[in-house]
Order: sequence, then structure tokens, then C-alpha cells
Amino acid sequence: MATSRNAKPKLGRHRIRRLMRWSVFAGLLVAVLPFSLFRLFARNDMVTVADAMGRAGPERRVALVLGAGLSPDGKPSTVLQARIESGAALYRAGAVTKIVMSGDNSTSVYDEVSAMKDAAESLGVPREDVLLDYAGFRTLDSCVRIQKVFGQSSIFVVSQKFHLPRAVHLCRWAGVDVVGVIAQDPRSSGRRRTSSIREFPASSQAWLDAHILRKGPKFLGTTIDIDNPPPEALEQPLAG
Repeated sequence: MATSRNAKPKLGRHRIRRLMRWSVFAGLLVAVLPFSLFRLFARNDMVTVADAMGRAGPERRVALVLGAGLSPDGKPSTVLQARIESGAALYRAGAVTKIVMSGDNSTSVYDEVSAMKDAAESLGVPREDVLLDYAGFRTLDSCVRIQKVFGQSSIFVVSQKFHLPRAVHLCRWAGVDVVGVIAQDPRSSGRRRTSSIREFPASSQAWLDAHILRKGPKFLGTTIDIDNPPPEALEQPLAG
């Protein structure tokens, strides 16, 4: 009888250890699976600027350039500048006729998209062909808004290789036929690795937001005709 009584706690501890192992396994699966799937299904739709002309066409004439922050002097960060340069190269090559700059303008003193537009103009893109998406706070927001606000169902999306699979997936989820264009990453190899590692939780969050929580963008607003855009889609309105 004593042996039987002593066996019960051991069985309980065994079950707890097994539960803990399965919990760790499930956690790793949640962390790794979206990251891996995004890359698997985007691999055939990520091209260089040089190869983008082969995927251009009358239905895909807009490049969506995703924001990546400003430096302390208000200029695009080096990562963002590389994205802008790729978008401008697509325009100069004739792959696209319009560029939508999508970024953060959440406060009056932080205007990411106007800085992006200025940089594109300095690279030879006419100002009238650069539209501003002030509410691209997240990749999900940018992808939904390019379809619902700017009316585009087929685009190029421009970002670095570490981020493109997530952007491609979210644009597809938003109903957009998308080709990712790989911008150069001018940072050190260490900083590139750090960004790649951060994509694990970012990919999991994107999967959760899109497929479980089914979140929409923070703001939508009225639709914009990219061929006849309103003034506020071309220039930041002056403060009051």
C-alpha cells in the first residue's frame, strides 16, 4: 500500500514535465512557423530591382514603399533611404508610374512620408507621381490601405529582404496581388542579423493580427484616385 501511495506524486510530476515540454514545443512552433511559412510562400515573388521589369504590367503600376524611420535630423534612415532608392529605380525604369510612400505621421513633428517624398524627388521622381499614405503605422495598415484607400489590387512592395516575406504575406491577406522588390540593406552584418531575429516575433504577431484577431488598420478614410489625387495626398497640409 505504501508503494502505491508513493507512486501518485511521481505520476503527477511526470505529467507536469510532459505538459511543460509540450508547452515549450507549442511556444517554439508559434514563434517559428509563421516566420518559416512567410518565407516559403514568398520566395518566388521576391525580385531585385533589375528583375522587376519582368513582373511589371498595366495592372501593376504602383510601388508601395514602406517606412523605416527617420534619423535625428529628420532625414530618412539608411534603411529607409535604400527603400526609396529602389522605388525611384523602379519608376525610372518604367516598371511603375506611381509611388505610394507609406509611413508614420502620427504627430505634427514626425512626418516620415514627406521626408520620403523629398528623397524620391531628389532621385528624379516627379512630385506629382509620389503619393503620401500618412497612416502606414504598421505593415498591415499599409497593405490594407493600398487596396481599400488607394484602390490597388496589384502592386510592387519595396523593403529589405528580412522584412519582405511578412509584407508580401500581409498584402496577399489584404487581397493584393504583390511582388516584393528587395532593397539593399546598408547596415552591418550584425544589425542585419538582429533584424532577422526580430522577424520571428513580428511574424507571429502579424499572423495573430491577420488570421486570429482579424485586425484592420488604425485609420481608413476616403478613397484616393491615384491618377487624380487630392492635394492632401500629394503634400502634407500646413499646420493651422
